[in-house]
Amino acid sequence: MKNKILKSGFALSTLALVVSPAIATELRFDGFASFVAGQVLDKDELADTNFRGFDEKMSFQENSLFAIQARADLQDKLSATAQIIAKGSDDYDAKFNWAYLSYEINNEWTAKFGRSRIPYFLYSDVLDVGYAYHWISPPDSVYNLAGFDSADGITLDYQTDIAGWTSRLSMMGGRADTTLSTATGDADTRVSDVWVLAWSMNYDWLTLRIVHAESELTITTDLVSGLAAGLGSLEFPPGTTLISQDAIDDMLVENDRASFDGVAVAIDTGQFFAIAEYTELGIADSFLEDPGKRWYVSGGVRFGDFTAYATVEGYESDLNVSGQEGITDQLDVLAPFVPFMSDAERAGYEQLYGGTVAVFSQSQQDQDTYSVGLRYNFHPSAAAKLEFIQQDDKVNEVEPQAIAFAIDLVY
Repeated sequence: MKNKILKSGFALSTLALVVSPAIATELRFDGFASFVAGQVLDKDELADTNFRGFDEKMSFQENSLFAIQARADLQDKLSATAQIIAKGSDDYDAKFNWAYLSYEINNEWTAKFGRSRIPYFLYSDVLDVGYAYHWISPPDSVYNLAGFDSADGITLDYQTDIAGWTSRLSMMGGRADTTLSTATGDADTRVSDVWVLAWSMNYDWLTLRIVHAESELTITTDLVSGLAAGLGSLEFPPGTTLISQDAIDDMLVENDRASFDGVAVAIDTGQFFAIAEYTELGIADSFLEDPGKRWYVSGGVRFGDFTAYATVEGYESDLNVSGQEGITDQLDVLAPFVPFMSDAERAGYEQLYGGTVAVFSQSQQDQDTYSVGLRYNFHPSAAAKLEFIQQDDKVNEVEPQAIAFAIDLVY
């Protein structure tokens, strides 16, 4: 990236630093941007309102973004970094993505304090920097965690050489409170007691990586909260609770233990490259109890300023049948009485039954996605990309297709 360096004795306002005028602080500003346009080719194949952020009309906003990163070198191995990013999906509302202090303990150990990226994936450090990889965006089947990718806490990085290999061990602990986008609307999310252990090894053209993470997770949505309240108040016979609290708890995500595991391998000889990642994410005692299995394999060839590539992705997660039946079997007790209910009672019963099925069905996924693309480095700080994507969604029985074009910049 091209850097703009200023010498100043004052604090960097965007980092909210207070620095004595006697101390010379080196300030560095970097930035990146992606301008993405795309369109779904057949709206009748959409299972939702969009596919990868695109619909039947050409879109220029949803996947575009603009970001600035500032770093203040406070000397004596201490620095402060902040990243402000404005995404088209958020109507370009600027937000602090990162904001942390970094201290180099020695040549091998570095500590970070504040908000930083959770090292889930091979490309976590450059997740939003489209110029850093060959795709328009990393494979959605693996990398889409609905917006949960940063946390507030402490990170320790240990980097050293082992028998010709470069080893990097990252350890993170903290918490995150955020709002996630889900199939049933926005969800207030509290992720506490987060700890992550990620280890990568690199030897010339080969990189290997493993990661394990755990946390306590609470997800609250109006739909699920209302459904739980309705199920809990249902009485049959009058005065007797019909749905057990244990069955309702199996649907809710309240201080449930979440686990994440991943492995990755990357081969890059210069002209040819291949990358693969596999992850599993599960939330115990919830409608997402069965781990979701996600993976991708991507490869390509570089010739001059061009890169041609292809990617295959997969996402599979089973329906939590026992959890769903724990509620619907109890609701079935009322089935013989439905014909004798009033219209309001019948509508309420159907809403509870349908809502239960809808909540648990969120966990059911079975899809394969294929994409091919071409990248052209037309400028030392910019690249143009063209990509075609097709998905085979076996659960919804649709096969959406989209074509996208992007310009990625670094500055």
